This record gives sequence, structure tokens and C-alpha cells, in this order.
Amino acid sequence: MGTRSVLCIISGIIVLAATFLLTWFTLGLSNASGIGLIKNISDYFVNAELIAALWDVPSFVLYIVGGFYILFLASGVLILLGLKSRVVAIIGSLMPIGMAIAILFGSLDMPADIINYVEVFLDLEGLIPGILPYTLEIGPSGALSLATVALGTYVLLVGGVLGFVSAFMDRD
Repeated sequence: MGTRSVLCIISGIIVLAATFLLTWFTLGLSNASGIGLIKNISDYFVNAELIAALWDVPSFVLYIVGGFYILFLASGVLILLGLKSRVVAIIGSLMPIGMAIAILFGSLDMPADIINYVEVFLDLEGLIPGILPYTLEIGPSGALSLATVALGTYVLLVGGVLGFVSAFMDRD
């Protein structure tokens, strides 16, 4: 097994761990993670008209965003499948990179109505309350922001970057 394969496997495992085992950010008492997204994605599609009115966008936009959410949940597996296909590894790594950058920039000064936009990620309990997803708040948090970035965002970014780098390495 060569360097590209090892890097692809490591990055896929890191992204899967960051998606499902770590919190990306906290908003009040709620934690945002892939577990929250899995729990809330059905409500997101069922209440698409109401959410579209809150976001002031046409409802088809929510279905497109929902598709990206589902693609994001599968990004760790896509990176692992990148062992065979370079394009799949690139697509799988761009989703966690984009999510991590959006969280980092969004956390600097989140508007007061941010709950309307991130509610699909939020979860009060988790799988095992207080244990999974693991929450370690390490910042940043803007002066007006209600959210604090947690460890999962940085781990997600690292896994995505490793997957992106592995996609451009020569095949072993």
C-alpha cells in the first residue's frame, strides 16, 4: 500500500470521526454535529416550505441544500472510495473543507436569527448525553456571536485537506 492509499484511508477515517463523533460548534445548550443532521434531516425536508419562508428563498433551494447535506454526510465514505477514483476523493474532500470554512467564518459574527439557518445540525442530547458527540469548545467566538467553534470543525478541516492532497498524489 502506497502513500496515496494510506493518506486516503487516514483522511476518510478522520472525516468520518469528525462528522459523527465530534461537535462542530455549540449554540447555547445545543451541539451541532452529523448526529444532529441525521436526526433532523427528515424534518428539514418535511418542513421545506416553512423553512424556505424563514430563509426568504424558493423552496427548491432547500432541496438542493438538503442534497448537499446528504453528500456531506457521505463525504468520509467518498474519500475512502477515492482509493479507486481521484474524482470521488476530490468531491468527498471538498464537502468537509467547505463546511469547516463556513463554520469558522460564520462563527465570527453570527446574526441573532442564526438558529433559522443551523437548526438542522443542532441536537440537545446526542447519542450518549455528554459523551457522543464529544464537545470541546476551542473557539473562535465573535463578540456578537452566540456560537463557539468546537474541536470537530478543525478535525473536519484537517481530514478534508488530507483527502484533497491524497487525490492529487500519484497512484501507487
